[in-house]
Amino acid sequence: MAVVYNAYIVDIQSSLNFFVRRIFRIWPLLWLTIFCAVLYKFVSGQPSDWLLVASNLTTLFGFFQPSAYISTGAWSIGNEMVYYALTPLIIYVYNRKLLLGNLLTAATWLVGLLFSSYILNSDRTLVQQWATYVNPFNNLYFYSAGIAIFYNMRQLALGKTASVCLLVLPALLFFAFPVVGDPINIVTGTTRVVFSLASLLMVIGFYKMALSVPGMIARPLTQLGVLTYGVYLLHPIVYRVQFEILKHLGITINSFFFIVAAIFLTIIAAQIAFTVLEMPFIRLGKSLTTTRKSEKPVASAAVQK
Repeated sequence: MAVVYNAYIVDIQSSLNFFVRRIFRIWPLLWLTIFCAVLYKFVSGQPSDWLLVASNLTTLFGFFQPSAYISTGAWSIGNEMVYYALTPLIIYVYNRKLLLGNLLTAATWLVGLLFSSYILNSDRTLVQQWATYVNPFNNLYFYSAGIAIFYNMRQLALGKTASVCLLVLPALLFFAFPVVGDPINIVTGTTRVVFSLASLLMVIGFYKMALSVPGMIARPLTQLGVLTYGVYLLHPIVYRVQFEILKHLGITINSFFFIVAAIFLTIIAAQIAFTVLEMPFIRLGKSLTTTRKSEKPVASAAVQK
């Protein structure tokens, strides 16, 4: 967000344009998944709460009831919309003064520590505290830290050795750091601090990567990055449809091959959705908010975001 919009968001009008672009980017595919969920309930003879549907279609649930999401995993979309609402403020503060921006980011980290150390109880399961975990302010520090990385390190250059270390060592830490029991132990206490810092180091490693990646590897990974939103929202639907079809046909399939097939089908579905649904709305949102004032050029992958 900071790479693309640090020089774009400068006043109220550009902030409103930013919101419009975000809506045109997020809503179309989310609406499709909500429609699928509502249709499935209708076919199953289950009634739909239309006020709940409305709050999901407008993503207002993220502001008022973050756990009241319809599409699987859409709680994070609700979180995102809250963060987008705060983005102009965060960018304004950073553009005003780096120290003020860092203090704001530090405040979000303190809020995150408050959640992981006191509000979330490690003696209860994560499922029991899910409504608390999906509170957008519990995870805001990740978003603000991403913006902080841009503003603090945009002039920094890393060598190949540092790049490799920032990519490999945090990944090894995820495997080596001991965590047992319920998933609540991942998102509370020292473990959450360690894993959060490891995540940020990996982001820095990718952001400042000095390695030359062959095109045959870079291009597919870049395209997969473009499709991640679709992969995230569509994979539960693809998985469910695949399961129901095989069940109806009476076909028993090895779980490994079932998952592999679901992965490939999900990527194909995400590509189709991006081409047919998402990209046209991205272009429309940009055309509605483009002024005569020239915009800072950005990388194609960033534009897709």
